[in-house]
Amino acid sequence: MHMPFSITPSQPRRHLLGAGLVVLAVSLGLLLSACGATSQSSAPTSPTRALTPYLARAGEETGFSISGAPTLDSAASFATGDPNAKAEATRLRTEGFRAALIEHTSTAAGNGGVSFVLQLESHAAALSEEQSQLNEDITENSPATRITRAQVPTSEGFTAKGSSVVVANLLFVEGRCILLVGDEVNAGSDPSPPVLAGALKIYDRTKSSGGVCG
Repeated sequence: MHMPFSITPSQPRRHLLGAGLVVLAVSLGLLLSACGATSQSSAPTSPTRALTPYLARAGEETGFSISGAPTLDSAASFATGDPNAKAEATRLRTEGFRAALIEHTSTAAGNGGVSFVLQLESHAAALSEEQSQLNEDITENSPATRITRAQVPTSEGFTAKGSSVVVANLLFVEGRCILLVGDEVNAGSDPSPPVLAGALKIYDRTKSSGGVCG
């Protein structure tokens, strides 16, 4: 998966990073809708373009820069790297998986970060999946300290310390989408401020946008 950042030494997952690991993005390419219309206004919007506003932008996380273009994943590729990848992909499809868009970030010191948006069928499905992911991530990174962002409804996350890195992840739900901002920094630093700031910037930008997350 393109896991949140994790201190657990395992395969790279969709929004987790293991200590010293680099998150691997698996791109399926841009699944652009075919357009036979003659005017730009009537052209279908690609999943990538529709979901991009829900990702962190340059300058929204202090010390982190965007690393390359975001990648669009299927349920199977989004689950890649999870110990229970097949079961997770099945769960996502049951929840009405639509698309997952993942963006990676980095620092000058070589640390990594990630921002993703996962679009499901309904708000209820998004809330359920948020809890599934959070519980799994905290179990894998125990002991972890819970964090939240008061200005961002449904936000839940954690920080955890490894021997050489500290990680922070914050999940929140907008409509039928789950969003995450996660960062890894060197031990002795605090990854929470850029994560919490990035999540608030995304939420403030999209909460009343009438976008695809609803």
